[in-house]
Amino acid sequence: MKIQGTNIYLTRGDDISLTFNISTTEAIYITELVFMVKKKAYSKEFLLEEKTSTYGTEKIDENNFIYSFSLDIKATKEKFEEFGEYRYDVQIKYMKKNEIKTLTIIKPSIFAVMEEMNWG
Repeated sequence: MKIQGTNIYLTRGDDISLTFNISTTEAIYITELVFMVKKKAYSKEFLLEEKTSTYGTEKIDENNFIYSFSLDIKATKEKFEEFGEYRYDVQIKYMKKNEIKTLTIIKPSIFAVMEEMNWG
């Protein structure tokens, strides 16, 4: 796997582990991180959707916090049968004034599934 900027390149069939670190200037309650892959950014159908609500928090000082999420993604033949470029984004859901808000922390980026030699 290779990450270049926000673009992800992986060999078809490989499992991947991703860590997302979110820096904030205030303590917030994050309820969920969602990683979504689609054929195109505007497609309605998700090829892959992984969610986690488990994270670590590090308080740097009174005004700086880091929230760290990890995802382990198992590659499946059914989801990425064709190699090529897909699109992904990452969102968090968090509480603000007793209301759940959504924030896209990684805008739609390339999720490239590359060829491999031993698929089958």
